[in-house]
Amino acid sequence: MAAYIGRSGNDPVAEFGLPGHPLLMKRPNLQPELRSLRGQVDEDLSDLTPVSGSFCHTLRAEIGVTGEKGADAFEFDVCSPAWLENELDSLPILSGGSRLIAKRFAPAVVEAYVRKRLLHATGPDWQTIATKLGQWSRWEFDSHEA
Repeated sequence: MAAYIGRSGNDPVAEFGLPGHPLLMKRPNLQPELRSLRGQVDEDLSDLTPVSGSFCHTLRAEIGVTGEKGADAFEFDVCSPAWLENELDSLPILSGGSRLIAKRFAPAVVEAYVRKRLLHATGPDWQTIATKLGQWSRWEFDSHEA
């Protein structure tokens, strides 16, 4: 007869002395982190002009998983209301998609916004994280087939 470890009869893993077995433990969510944030053609954010009036800057964020090597690129636009107004003068409709709207282009504010979004983009795997990030940015592999 098998010797049971004094645990609840409802936990078959614990009954056989296997608490915390790696195959049965819930894996913690992965946390994405910002590795770099630059202009679309590798400009430093402080070099992008104009910072007010009519502007739409395309930014490229390199994002990876905390504690792991590698990163993927995610692009998004930071546009002013004036730029949107100008675009709507020539287009009947404009998609919001991966556009962030700001009256002024302030690199520190944009970076803080991205970091805050990353705090809420955890997931059990990279695909889940990339899907969450895709709600406000364009993933470099979005158009690739699996």
